[in-house]
Amino acid sequence: DNGVAYNRNPGEGGRPNVVAIPGAGPRGTSGSFLPRDTYFGAPTDYNDVESDAFLARFEYDFNDSITISNQTRWSSVDRSSIYRIPSASAALPIPPNPASGNQYYNRENTTLTNLTNVSAQLETGTWRHSLSAGLEFSRERADAIHGNPSAASPTTSEVGVDTVAAYLYDTIELN
Repeated sequence: DNGVAYNRNPGEGGRPNVVAIPGAGPRGTSGSFLPRDTYFGAPTDYNDVESDAFLARFEYDFNDSITISNQTRWSSVDRSSIYRIPSASAALPIPPNPASGNQYYNRENTTLTNLTNVSAQLETGTWRHSLSAGLEFSRERADAIHGNPSAASPTTSEVGVDTVAAYLYDTIELN
């Protein structure tokens, strides 16, 4: 199957997050448990995720027994958010104040992968073989900035991962 596909997810336009607290949930000022879906944050909190992906797949049959295929995929995901971290001593709801646990996060991931595979069906005597061999290359890059907006300088990180992999396997059926 040959084909090309493109997918774009423009995100949710800054809708606020709902922070679920595991367990029974935090206690309100009266000492009773708050509902698990209680929102801890300010109306200005948001979590925007945008993604783009492109996929191209090509396959060619040399004959009834040998096929080569290639798949290339590129994707980019950009996440930007501002949120609050509730604590046991925080007043509820948490006010929109940088000193009250505001956090921000901005990260962009870009990935490029290429996979080439050759598959073959053959018989040697009474054995029927299904062979598959391939080579994959991938590159991922991530840049992130995160921290408390009131801090003097944010935490930044840059990560890059390059991968090369090869495989060969044979499934044998005895006749």
